[in-house]
Amino acid sequence: MSRPYLLPLLVLATLMLGWLDYITGPRLSFGLFYLAPVSVAGWLLGARSAWTVTCVVGLAQFTADIAWGGQEASLITLWNMSTRVGVLGAMGHLLAWLRRDRDRLDQLLAERTSAHVATIDQLRHRDRLALVGQIASGLAHELGTPLNVVAGRARLMLESEAASPTEAGHVRAILEQAERMTHIIRQLLDFARRRGPDLGRVDLQALCDSVVELLRPLAKKRRVELSLRPAATDCAVAVDYNQLQQALSNLVMNAMQAMPDGGQVRMEITEQETELIVSVTDTGTGIAKEHQDRIFEPFFTTQGAGQGTGLGLSITEGIVRDHGGHIELDSEVGKGSCFRIHLPRRSVKPAPQVGVTLKEQTS
Repeated sequence: MSRPYLLPLLVLATLMLGWLDYITGPRLSFGLFYLAPVSVAGWLLGARSAWTVTCVVGLAQFTADIAWGGQEASLITLWNMSTRVGVLGAMGHLLAWLRRDRDRLDQLLAERTSAHVATIDQLRHRDRLALVGQIASGLAHELGTPLNVVAGRARLMLESEAASPTEAGHVRAILEQAERMTHIIRQLLDFARRRGPDLGRVDLQALCDSVVELLRPLAKKRRVELSLRPAATDCAVAVDYNQLQQALSNLVMNAMQAMPDGGQVRMEITEQETELIVSVTDTGTGIAKEHQDRIFEPFFTTQGAGQGTGLGLSITEGIVRDHGGHIELDSEVGKGSCFRIHLPRRSVKPAPQVGVTLKEQTS
């Protein structure tokens, strides 16, 4: 039975009860049966429908009383009928309220159950990440020493005059891959042992300018135009200079990797109420919607095998979160992506801005 037709059917049933009252006369009363359509209307359709059916009950009973009961259409008759109908309507209204309250309780229970399950999943995820961090830290220490030996011997062979051009090419390939593995190990250590930020007063415009200057040679090599739009506001913010430099560098590197045939990467600083927003926009391949919810997960990457560790964005998101901010992503496949870092303004005493060099990351 469809709900839109239920109210007319209940009204029709009420009128039929009134007609039966008229046919049977005072020998048989159907007064108790009027409770059925009013209750159904209140429980299934709400208080308004319950009172609608109750009004029809009043009309039917008033007509039946006058028609077969020989009662006069007086105020007393109207009062008696109104009393009976009022009690009946109150019953329907009570049922409607109980149904509404039950639905709210069901919804609240479902929401709390969902939140509880999400919290448990989040705790399990954090436990897994903690375990992964411990394993990553152990592997990094175990692999670091032999990699340093391999890289050192490769440099000695490359500097040796006895090496032929062919051998030198092979040694350079060994050295390049050893340095790449060292960079991956450094990322694993950053992920496993991320320290809290050492906040100091930093000029965000100058910090972004340093990132652009450090990464511009690599951008030029990849045929990427890297630019920073001058800010139109005071860019003083309380951050850890080195950590935020690393986070922004990761975003710019990620943007360049999304443009294998070259393109544009633009950085921009804007202000919104009590926060500063750093945007990194590229004209790359974009990120599919089914991947956007997982883009900050550790070890998740959309790049091919051997092209990425899936840690860069995870480390960036962790750094921004440790600063009390958050990252937004706006991306469309084929049109590029825009990462926005929201950083809250804070009052912090000036601190020395000692930036780490990024040559190791871009070598």
